[in-house]
Amino acid sequence: VLDDVNLLQDITMASREAVTEFVNESVSKDGRIDATFVDIIGKLSGAKEDPWVRALKKTAFKNANQQEMEKVFGYLNFCLQQVVKDAELDSLMKALRGEYVEPGPGGDPIRNPDVLPTGKNIHALDPQAIPTSAAVQSAAVVVERLIERQKLDNGGAYPETIALVLWGTDNIKTYGESLAQVMLMVGVRPKPDALGRVNKLELIPLEELGRPRIDVVVNCSGVFRDLFVNQMNLLDRAIKLAAEQEDEPLEMNFV
Repeated sequence: VLDDVNLLQDITMASREAVTEFVNESVSKDGRIDATFVDIIGKLSGAKEDPWVRALKKTAFKNANQQEMEKVFGYLNFCLQQVVKDAELDSLMKALRGEYVEPGPGGDPIRNPDVLPTGKNIHALDPQAIPTSAAVQSAAVVVERLIERQKLDNGGAYPETIALVLWGTDNIKTYGESLAQVMLMVGVRPKPDALGRVNKLELIPLEELGRPRIDVVVNCSGVFRDLFVNQMNLLDRAIKLAAEQEDEPLEMNFV
């Protein structure tokens, strides 16, 4: 465990060095970060040694995959361009004049890049668009670790039932990560349609799941119940889909 903590600390410090070097490279002579200047820096990337490459050479991660790093810093370059657009005052003046202000989601730009640029008429999220793909990926890691911990506590046996609380605010912040955890527990994967609305379900085969389907006792907060009506229905369908697999052995399906 200590080795993992030290590795995480090393990764954090190296990431800070790389991002700091990248931002410093994007600062103009007068000390300001200008959107046009950042765009020029982005286009010149590759013409000389990238700033994050220089920073990582001083760390234990000097052999990090450069192509993957270029994807990350390409995204950071996009984020920096959006951040410095400084649209708040323009949007405020439009609102005071009674003009149209473009709506957009609020929240974490890492989880949802559409948050940027700021200065939009903010709404929390589209309830029909959760759980997002990123939330499902994060939930899969949490579910795997939780079940493994429960196995250790149960002498190596899988838990048959796990209780979870679905909070409205938590699912707004994480774009449905807790909701995805419940579905993955029972071995069902949420699927979005062509418009990004999550209204389809896919049963994960036991061969792919690699463990029994875990029964879940769900307690929903009032905010979640009222805000995510469609997701409550989706959750009901997911539980029924898992429970109706009569051809599966009882010891592999606790739902």
